[in-house]
Amino acid sequence: MPTIEKSSVITACKNQVVAKLAVLKSELLSLKESNEDNDKSSAGDKYETERSMVHQEMEKLVNQVEIEETILTQLRQINPDKSYNKVAEGALVETNKGIYLLGAACGKVMLGATMIFGVSMESPLAMAMHGKSVGESFTLNGNAFSVVSVS
Repeated sequence: MPTIEKSSVITACKNQVVAKLAVLKSELLSLKESNEDNDKSSAGDKYETERSMVHQEMEKLVNQVEIEETILTQLRQINPDKSYNKVAEGALVETNKGIYLLGAACGKVMLGATMIFGVSMESPLAMAMHGKSVGESFTLNGNAFSVVSVS
């Protein structure tokens, strides 16, 4: 497996989150405009129901935007130059089952042909591997993992 630079992983994660934020904010703007158009239409049960549904969808989008902004903040706090000899927040960890960036739940990110998963420190996987060194193993949900590298 080719050597993967942690800074490249962080950049790919940030780009993915920024792209997702752009889509969410665009959807939110579209809903706001739709809601303003509804304000101009006639009153009635149909109008109230539609307005309520738009409002609920807007709340969901606002929550998703907040989550993605939190993930982006977490990614910005990871120091790409810091090296680790044990699994900890901010580490890029390769196991026999995959490669993981710990500290931000950005999900699956492709870096070339390599799949990397951004996971939060609160995730069961991160908690199970926390503090492990190269060569150590752990089990999660019946799956045996071994730490191949930590950077």
